[in-house]
Formats: sequence, structure tokens, C-alpha cells
Amino acid sequence: MSYEIVKKIRIDDNNKVYITGASNNVYPRTPEEWHCSYYDNFPDRKSIDIDILKAYESGSFQAGTKNKYTKALKILRHMQEYKLFDWKASGDDYERNKKNRKTDDFVKLLEKALQSKLPKDKFIISKDYFGKRVFGKYRKNGRSMRWTPYKEKATIFSYREDAEDLKTCFYSSENWEIIKK
Repeated sequence: MSYEIVKKIRIDDNNKVYITGASNNVYPRTPEEWHCSYYDNFPDRKSIDIDILKAYESGSFQAGTKNKYTKALKILRHMQEYKLFDWKASGDDYERNKKNRKTDDFVKLLEKALQSKLPKDKFIISKDYFGKRVFGKYRKNGRSMRWTPYKEKATIFSYREDAEDLKTCFYSSENWEIIKK
């Protein structure tokens, strides 16, 4: 299934939506700006924002860069209420969540995520390395953790759970500590 790798979303004063991006299955992958006429008939900016967040949440749009929608998506996925709408659930939960996604409650939750801010507390991963404190820099493409003596170069996590989840992906991570930045 294809998706759009979005570099930028621009909404002009007339609520016309312009997306700079490229399809994941087309090479060379050169981002281009195009007018998304799908949103031309939306009544207001708020409904456009909610629908764009839905596109990110469902996987039709993927983050090429950070923007307000990717931040809202991160917030959304950490909300307790989201478990009732998560399309990645399995079995009976999937069927329940599929029905729940068609309700106004889902739209309200998306709206709440767009209006919320990321938590102020930030977290990093640290460990003792032969008597010295080192800090983790996670490399997504290499799927590896690099260690640096510089705290400011460490990967920053907005949620403690994200750091905990990453920690479980590595062997010998029992001595890693998650600390506030």
C-alpha cells in the first residue's frame, strides 16, 4: 500500500491545501508541491486540520519532517482514550475500534490532540561506562544506539514510555537508566 511522504503542508487564506511531498513507491523520490483538491469543499480550517491528522494517523501520510500534525499524532498515541480507536488493535478490539472510529468521539479526540502540547518533561537514556556517564543517541536507520559523553547530543524523548519501549529492543539494556533531561 502506498503513502505520501509529506515534507510540508501549506494552507492558504482561502483554505486551499498545498502538500509538498512524494509517493513512497515512485523513484526518483523528488518532493513536489501540489494542490490537494480533496480539501476544497471542507467548510473550515478546523475540519481540514482534523482530516489531515486522520491521514497521518491512518498511515496515508507519513512524516518527512516534523509539523503540528506529527506532534499531535505523538500526543494522540499516548492518550489513554486512544486505545478505543486504535486501528492497529487485533481481534475483537479491532472490530470495536473500527466502529468507534466512525463516531464524533473520535473527531473530538483528534481535535483534543491538535490543541494539546507535548509534555514539558523530556527524557534521555544514560548508562555508566567504566566509571563515566554516557548518553544514548538512537539511530533509527541503523537501528543502533550510539553512546556519547555529551548530554546535549543524546536522543530526547517526550514520553518516558517511548524510552522504555526502545530500551526493551536491545540486549544488555538492563543497566540503562532513563533520566530527565
